Amino acid sequence: MMKTLRSIAPRLALLLLLTLVTVLGACQSAPLRNPREDYSAAEDYKNRGVADVVVLPIQASTPRRSGESDREQLPAAEMRQMVRTYLIQQKDYAAPKSAWIDGRRERSEGFDTDAVMSVTVDQWDTSSLERRGVIYVSALFELKTEAGEELWRYRCDDMQVAVAGPFGAERTAENVREGARILTETALSRMPRK
Repeated sequence: MMKTLRSIAPRLALLLLLTLVTVLGACQSAPLRNPREDYSAAEDYKNRGVADVVVLPIQASTPRRSGESDREQLPAAEMRQMVRTYLIQQKDYAAPKSAWIDGRRERSEGFDTDAVMSVTVDQWDTSSLERRGVIYVSALFELKTEAGEELWRYRCDDMQVAVAGPFGAERTAENVREGARILTETALSRMPRK
C-alpha cells in the first residue's frame, strides 16, 4: 500500500498544483467590484412643498457588450414609466404622463412643475444575468427644481441587482425588466415622501 501511495503522490501533487493555478487564475480574471450607494436631500426638502414631479426620459450611456442582445439592453422607456408609477403610488406625488412631457419638450415649453426627475444609467452589465441572475448597475437619480437647484439625489456604483429567477436565455427580457424595477424601487425608496 505504501509503495502504491508513493507512486501516485507525484501525480496527486501535480493535480493539486494545476487545480490551485486554475482557481487563482479564475479569481484574477473576475472584474474588481466596488459597490457604493449614497443619497441625500436638501435640508429644507419638506418645507419646499414638492407635489408635482416631471419624469424626463431615462438617459442610458452604457456601452454595448460584445455579443449582447437587444433583450439585455436597459428598457429605458419602461423604466421611465416605473419611476412615474412609483412616485404616484408609493410616494404620493403627482407625475404627468410621458406624452405630455415630451410634447412640451418638443415645443420648448416649460413644465410649470415643482421638480424635475432625471435618471442616468451609465452601467448596465448583464454578463452574469443568464447564469447567476445578477445585473451590475451604476446610476444617478436627481430631483431638481426647474431652475436646476438640487432637491434630492441618489447614486449607486457597481451595485449588484439580484433577480429571483428562473434564469436562462428564454427569461432574459423578463429578468432585465425585473432588474430595472428593482433598481427603480431601491433608488426611489430613499426619496422623501411629499
